[in-house]
Amino acid sequence: MLVVPVEFSFEVSCFAFGNTVEFVAPNVVKYRPRAWGPYCQREMTKYQPTPDEWTEFRATVDRLGVWQWKNNYDVPDICDGASWHLTLRYDDREIVTGGSSGFPDCHGNIERISGNKAVFNALCDAASVIAGGRNLFSEPPLMDLDFLD
Repeated sequence: MLVVPVEFSFEVSCFAFGNTVEFVAPNVVKYRPRAWGPYCQREMTKYQPTPDEWTEFRATVDRLGVWQWKNNYDVPDICDGASWHLTLRYDDREIVTGGSSGFPDCHGNIERISGNKAVFNALCDAASVIAGGRNLFSEPPLMDLDFLD
């Protein structure tokens, strides 16, 4: 059985860049970078994730506890940070969440942009895989989720 979401959109942006991954057709995702400057790639690409990539994405979402995240991770006293928005819906679960300069920690609590973004980075890594390997966030890839154990 293919584990494909019913609805999916994930955007991460800051002052100089922004990247979005979203559905454009059944089992096809679109990666759209938004960057400024002469050396920035801005091409929209489409990718069809494999069944294994979708299965691993869902397993990562479940393991990260995304379903328990709060609706809002805004940090109002930081004006120039990164913002993000996630809409993810499967037949059995859904979440709409996002933040500005705040990210969920391993318990779903808010972590400021200067803190440990390991959980958020892991979600970005998982979304990058279903976007054909395109990086969503400028942090180094994490891929190892042992910090959750």
